[in-house]
Amino acid sequence: MDTRECSAGPGDDELSDEGKERVRYYAGLDLGQPGQFSALAVLEKRGVPTKWGYEPDATYAVRHMVRFPPGAPYSQVVDAVRAVFATPPVNDGILVVDQTAVGKEVFQLVRDADTGASVHGVTITAGNAAQPDERGGWLVPKKDLAGTLQVLLQGKRIKVAETLEYARTLVEELQQFQLKTVRLTQDATIEWRERPHDDLVLAVAIAAWQAEQYFPFFLEVVSLPRPSEPRWWRP
Repeated sequence: MDTRECSAGPGDDELSDEGKERVRYYAGLDLGQPGQFSALAVLEKRGVPTKWGYEPDATYAVRHMVRFPPGAPYSQVVDAVRAVFATPPVNDGILVVDQTAVGKEVFQLVRDADTGASVHGVTITAGNAAQPDERGGWLVPKKDLAGTLQVLLQGKRIKVAETLEYARTLVEELQQFQLKTVRLTQDATIEWRERPHDDLVLAVAIAAWQAEQYFPFFLEVVSLPRPSEPRWWRP
């Protein structure tokens, strides 16, 4: 990965003070079955957090893409992921893995590898709302992924580095990405890809979806009344 265009200063990928720009990296890995392409995309997120840490107007840049041909061993994919997260500023970033077509075993292979990333799993569904699954990942409706991309594209909040090998292809596919109901085929597999390069689009989409999520943690301090003293108590 060429970091000359996306290098960040020391500490930029960590939580910044309010009003100070924060830079973080999210990678999406869309895994295909042995006869399908797989794709890896790295997004750079830049935003100024509010007092609660939320970045409402964050912008994204696709900084790195790799497309793996059908039949590429998953171990080769893991090696490519490890290489991406090996050096600053991407190290300690977040990796989102689409396990829709491959199942938990392949996901665990990626999760358990020493990639240097924080690994999250997603399964693309035809549901109405995202919800956690039983393995600590997320079930994400395809319409949510499409909606995330539409918001970023319409707001001109996502760009693609022109020097990338698949830059033109990705831009064209992002523009053609259609919101279509995911359905189950006769062999009970989810038809989550529709166009020839949807692996690239979905790699970007799952990374952007994860980056746009905000899960605030609130700790409320309350003043409880002093319990009444028992009758036998004497100060």
